[in-house]
Amino acid sequence: MLQPTPLLRLSPLDLSDLFSGSAAVLKARFGTFALITLVPVVVLMGAGTAMLVSMAALVPDLMNLRSGGQLSPVPLAGLVISAVVGVLVQPLLSLKANAMMTLGTYETAQGRVPTFGSLWRGTKGFVLRILPLLLIFLLIIVVLYLLMAVAVVGVASAAALGDSSEAASGLVVLVILVVMLVALPVAIFFSVKLIYLVPVLAIEKPSSFASLKRAWTLTTGAFWRTLGYYLVAAVAVQGLAMIVSSLVQVGMGPALSNSSRPTDLAELQAMLTVLIPAYVISMAAQSLVQIMATPFQNAYLAIMYLDQRRRIEEPSVPTTGYGWTPPPTPTAGWQQGPTPPGWTAPPPPPPPSWNPPAPPPPDNGGPGPS
Repeated sequence: MLQPTPLLRLSPLDLSDLFSGSAAVLKARFGTFALITLVPVVVLMGAGTAMLVSMAALVPDLMNLRSGGQLSPVPLAGLVISAVVGVLVQPLLSLKANAMMTLGTYETAQGRVPTFGSLWRGTKGFVLRILPLLLIFLLIIVVLYLLMAVAVVGVASAAALGDSSEAASGLVVLVILVVMLVALPVAIFFSVKLIYLVPVLAIEKPSSFASLKRAWTLTTGAFWRTLGYYLVAAVAVQGLAMIVSSLVQVGMGPALSNSSRPTDLAELQAMLTVLIPAYVISMAAQSLVQIMATPFQNAYLAIMYLDQRRRIEEPSVPTTGYGWTPPPTPTAGWQQGPTPPGWTAPPPPPPPSWNPPAPPPPDNGGPGPS
């Protein structure tokens, strides 16, 4: 059973309610969400920098391999570790950050004040529960790619036995297009059916396969609404990113157009003096968009999840919000209203007095009528 969320409007929510609820959550805890977003970004940048430094240190050793040289162990270890961090650790850390922001949205909507530490502890075990599912998804994707490759190679081999190489190439292209046309709606279907997987793992905390079943059943009967609501938010975020990218490119246009191939060191230094600040501004603008977009998308999806649960679990009972109170229960029969001050009810009238009639006088045997 969900806790009351007075920061959000009453379910069922429409698009305006989802956007306003997400804005309210970010307004309350934007600093915490921005810090959570920065952690995987900093880890990725650190891994990339370490990889570049290690590769630069290995260049002399690689050039001396033919003459019997050996690779230095320290740069080689740095290259391997940075690659593992960038390929494996950083994606898992990004999922952990998404779970933290999802739980943070739920707690903020309740009126609580979550912190980075409390959300980190609140999502303990999340990575271990989602890791088996990620491995299964990865295995399925690899198998599908292998099947597609086998199909393409088989068709190409069969077509190559003919006389026309152009027909063989056209048939291969046709097979690839058919596979892509079939794979796209299938991928969209599974993405929508499992869209609530992270919120389920972060808030309900079931086991791996129980969360998979729970996320699948939550969208039953609400597939198109779920797809439409999320597409609207995705288009809005991508539109903002495209606007910022276009503005940055327009600003960098003069610097890039004036840059030509330098002929001496002075021209190279002058070109770098212009290009380096331009690229720094570009990276800063893109990072700013990511810091704003990632918390918004997670808050938006978390509110969609909360709304869907209330639609299923409380279809006829409004959620607590905006001072709503249930109407009074009607009672049968008449009840006396409140009495004005200083007034007392009059005493009831006395019952009417009634006396039975007197009995007739007794007959003493006197003379009868003559």
